[in-house]
Amino acid sequence: MVNSDKILNYLIKQHYNSLQLLESNYDTSVIGFRSGLFKLFQDTQRDINKYFGNNPVKLESESDIISVINEIQPITDSFLGKYEKLLNKWLNLSVTVGRKHGLIMNTHNLIDSDMYEVNIMGGADNKQGGYGNLNPFSDEVSFQRQYLEKKIINNLSRILEENKLYESNISSDNHRKVVINQPDTLFNHFFNQLSSTFNNNVSSLLLHRWINYGLYSQYEQYNEYHVWYSREDEHVRPSHQKLHGEVRKVGELFSNGCLYPGDENGIPEEVMNCRCYTLPFNVNDLPSGLRSEIRKYG
Repeated sequence: MVNSDKILNYLIKQHYNSLQLLESNYDTSVIGFRSGLFKLFQDTQRDINKYFGNNPVKLESESDIISVINEIQPITDSFLGKYEKLLNKWLNLSVTVGRKHGLIMNTHNLIDSDMYEVNIMGGADNKQGGYGNLNPFSDEVSFQRQYLEKKIINNLSRILEENKLYESNISSDNHRKVVINQPDTLFNHFFNQLSSTFNNNVSSLLLHRWINYGLYSQYEQYNEYHVWYSREDEHVRPSHQKLHGEVRKVGELFSNGCLYPGDENGIPEEVMNCRCYTLPFNVNDLPSGLRSEIRKYG
């Protein structure tokens, strides 16, 4: 393993404009993805409220839970289908952003990058494959449905248990009865929680991962090495501070077990909320004074 601040600092200067543009494209992507997620959750809540407004349900037992799940299945199916479509749109777009910037970093050509930044919301090349397995719910709609149903059942069961404790006067001072005969209110709460999680954590995690995947796919074609680049601010976790400047041959794992920042195979502590990138290079492209830095790597 080699750590070389000299090489990293040289590459940062070389790719400064590209890094700035990459950040701008990432921010635009996050805003677009979160906007789509917000509308999807909002529309789903509206559909649930409308359904229960026309079909009142009294929710008092475990059997009622299964009944409600079955009744709203068309709504959850619609949600899952739209979510998958939205996810794939931004997956394709983000990977394309990464691939374009990986190419820019190898050609140092920013001629069409401003145009690309303007048009980023328009679409992406959907023909490039190899990253479909990044869907956090899995590509199987049946698995997605099971995930949602499990979360909903857990929510309903918890509230039913709270009410049983209340009715039995067990620790009554510590338990407040929750109104459960209006499932629309419960589902609003559930989707608000889910929406908050996706907007605050999942969206930035996924887009960062996909952009880095796109970058890495270009490095595989054009580069011998890449070096870990953190933001060098107070928000960088200690383990990534240590990674800053670490050099790896393309295809080898960094010391934290990741092929690239945000790698889906990395452990959660190394992936969640990561903002790092890697910068590519070939030995012969380095100034002669820096080549000795990497030759000791072997």
